Amino acid sequence: MAIKIRRLIFYSLIAVFIILALIIIPYSNGWIFDFKTLTFSKLGGLYLETDPNDAQITMNGLQMQIKPGFLKSGVLIANLFPKTYRVSITKQNYQSWNSDVIVKPSLVTQIHPIVLLPKKLQTNTISKYVKDIFLDSDTIALKDSGNSLKINGKSIKGAQFVSWLSDDKYVLTLDKVTNNYFAINVSDFTAINISLIFSNLKEQESITDSSKIVKVIAYPLDSTKIILATYKALYVLDFDRPSLDVIKKGQYDPLIAGNGKIYFADSKNTYSYDTSSKIASIIESKSALLAELSSNNQFLAFSTGSELFLLDQNDPEGKVLKLSNNPSYFKFSPDSKKIAVVNNNRWVNIYFIGDDYELFGKKPMSSSSFEVGTLDNIAPISWYSNSSYVFLKYSNTLNLLEIDDKNPPENMQVAGSGVDKYFYSQESRKLYLLENGKLLVTIIN
Repeated sequence: MAIKIRRLIFYSLIAVFIILALIIIPYSNGWIFDFKTLTFSKLGGLYLETDPNDAQITMNGLQMQIKPGFLKSGVLIANLFPKTYRVSITKQNYQSWNSDVIVKPSLVTQIHPIVLLPKKLQTNTISKYVKDIFLDSDTIALKDSGNSLKINGKSIKGAQFVSWLSDDKYVLTLDKVTNNYFAINVSDFTAINISLIFSNLKEQESITDSSKIVKVIAYPLDSTKIILATYKALYVLDFDRPSLDVIKKGQYDPLIAGNGKIYFADSKNTYSYDTSSKIASIIESKSALLAELSSNNQFLAFSTGSELFLLDQNDPEGKVLKLSNNPSYFKFSPDSKKIAVVNNNRWVNIYFIGDDYELFGKKPMSSSSFEVGTLDNIAPISWYSNSSYVFLKYSNTLNLLEIDDKNPPENMQVAGSGVDKYFYSQESRKLYLLENGKLLVTIIN
């Protein structure tokens, strides 16, 4: 072979080697050449999880079917150039989901679990001639058109529903005519006269408090205990093994209890009472009207009417953070990582107080904000079980809103129309709807 040909082959191989090296080495390090931009880019990925799990996904016009596998209900889409993709998730007879998703280089972008509601919910009628409903978990108490309170179709003592007690074993009612409170056992419907037991125990303990009961709230983890207030003192009453403990003398408003603490307020301050040490301490020099505990008992939110405050009970300094002004309603998410706040009955703000803020493209303690119609003033917000959506009720329409920080909201699905009242059970995913005197139930996915 002539030397010129050998040299040509030699230099050609060197050129091929250099070209392949320029391609293989960057590729092995996660780089790939983008012929559209004529640049090298590191690829990324996208992880989507949907409910229902057999939906169809479309990215920039390219369709693919989501099939459940070892990733459960999700799909991992790899080797994507870093850019913004228009993502749509659809399924026949279901409402759709659409969003612009940013894929970043060398990262898998994860989106919060996506929920699609049916275009028409299939409901079953539980009861007719219903005036009001009071649910906690899946135990149903209702008021019929004759103003009688009922559980499982059986009338119970007392004409006014007050609250559920711990574990739904008892419901607390009030007879306004006699001003007697009753604890109703939901299994056998026996009625325990709380007011009578309270009067007897005061006499036994020689407690001089003749004022009436003005407020009663549930005692956590013990369904036979309640916290009650009169104009003279705050008490813990055990109506099963009758006993009465004085928490603090004076006129106080009991707010909520949990994690071994009872929270209450007077006209000037908000207090925390430790049930073990039996010591009360001021947590804020302002009087709270409403309070809410996160499900893990880490966070306490309380409102003075004009301001909303948040206390992280894991904070060794016990600092109280002001969240917002003019709160009309607030509720912690099931995962205790977010709190939804309704302001002025129109604005919904979701504050990210936990460690999942990156799923929503947020920073710690930042918020997503939406302006919607005038919300129902009884239960304007209920969290969906995956803590990525909230139910909103306004104008007799119930909607499922994704907390995606788009205003106006892009992914707000209709859950029901003509709804007078609703309740959503996070445990069973049952949605109860009161419509024109009928109590309906459906299961969301």
